[in-house]
Amino acid sequence: MKHGVDPKTVLVAPFFSNPYQALLAAQLEPLDIAITNVQTTGLATLSIQAVRNQIQIVHLHWLHPFFVGNSNLASLRRFSLFLLNLVILRLSGVKIVWTVHNIHDHEKRHPILDRICTSAVLWLSHAVITHCESAKKELTNEFAWVRAQKVHSIVHGNYVGYYENHLSRQQACDILKLPSGHTIFLTVGQLREYKGIPELIAAFNNLRNNNYLVIAGAPVNKTIAEKIHREVDGRANILFHPRYIPKEEMQIYLSACDVVVFPYRNTLTSGAAILAMSFGRPCIVSRAGCMPDILDQSGCFTFDESKQGDLQQALEHALERRGVLPEMGRHNFQLAKQMRWEFAAQMTAKLYRQL
Repeated sequence: MKHGVDPKTVLVAPFFSNPYQALLAAQLEPLDIAITNVQTTGLATLSIQAVRNQIQIVHLHWLHPFFVGNSNLASLRRFSLFLLNLVILRLSGVKIVWTVHNIHDHEKRHPILDRICTSAVLWLSHAVITHCESAKKELTNEFAWVRAQKVHSIVHGNYVGYYENHLSRQQACDILKLPSGHTIFLTVGQLREYKGIPELIAAFNNLRNNNYLVIAGAPVNKTIAEKIHREVDGRANILFHPRYIPKEEMQIYLSACDVVVFPYRNTLTSGAAILAMSFGRPCIVSRAGCMPDILDQSGCFTFDESKQGDLQQALEHALERRGVLPEMGRHNFQLAKQMRWEFAAQMTAKLYRQL
């Protein structure tokens, strides 16, 4: 233990394979923050585990595993158990922190229960974390009763060096069997309803020039997979790779593309955008959530998801400025390097010790 530093033991729940949690934990440990985690299978005994292991802080992340079940009754039971766990934690003197990756469940399952769950966590938490000031404002606007002093804005770290990044654009294009002389748009990550993939395909199909679109990621369900398959059927200039992209293959897609597109219908925080910036790629993003906070006009093209044709216009602007896309990517890379996990960990550790 460092002299004069109050060590903390923190239980992270739920703990996913998302590198965000692992990278933050790695930087917290040198600051005398001992991190343990709970997989989704252990959420029912959250308070028991915390009390038994003398945990001082429970740090919540995504809330949907706490209230989404296989049926309405199962979801109600799951939420009731979660609420009981939170009350026990409070009564036991354990501090509760919630990082708001999204305000609402993206799949919009059980919206009433979702609203109640979010309200309960906001009420019972000792501190709430967002990844930018815009997200903090959006949260406190929707839940006006939440004190702004309770919500802390802490930067999301970058992915520079986390993924392999040694392929040239030509090498990556050869692997994907893409012609390197054309503009290549990419959207990558788990394919979910809110991410607006059909809208992206429609906008791309309206472009005049001979360009390419790559859609890579595992569909969250069969319905979305089949819908995208129908949309891209017969389109030789759209590559659809409906599978989980392993860590070692991520560089293939990001090195091959010229622009990464995020056609999200709504978003709060996007680690995928920071991933694209970490690979030195310009982005097309909506003017929502943290996007305007982490990107600027020197590295991105923006669109309003509520305006018909705005996404297509952003794609066209990228084509018009094809010659400066590499420069825009380099600008984003410099911005990404400033988003350091060390800084995020220092702010998080400071918050823990203030509770």
